[in-house]
Amino acid sequence: METPSPYAGTDDWVEIELCYEAFAYVPVRYEPDLKNYPSLKPEVGTVLFEEVCINEPSVTIKVKVPPSAAQSQEALEQYLHSKAADDCKEFVHYKNCNIWDAKEEKYLFDTRYYTPSKSPNYAYYTNNN
Repeated sequence: METPSPYAGTDDWVEIELCYEAFAYVPVRYEPDLKNYPSLKPEVGTVLFEEVCINEPSVTIKVKVPPSAAQSQEALEQYLHSKAADDCKEFVHYKNCNIWDAKEEKYLFDTRYYTPSKSPNYAYYTNNN
């Protein structure tokens, strides 16, 4: 029995030139204002997540979307979020995390198994940031 295509019934989809700003929350060191908030001293140096833009907003791509997704900005954003969830994609994927040992001047974990991202955008962001 043939498995139906998840894109069956897309004949009426519309092609749009999608432009977007992609944001991700990345780990940063927490440095609270201790002069105004001295009670936060125990939290200094802990991990906090900060929102950063991860793409060039002027980049556009031609894609096909359901007509309902092209009706409003909210509908388009909702479609993109639901499509990512349906595809089991995270908006940020942490990979090859390691710990730098400053005394030994090397990484703590073995990097022989380092696998660079397969994303077509990886080379762009690596070379342009």
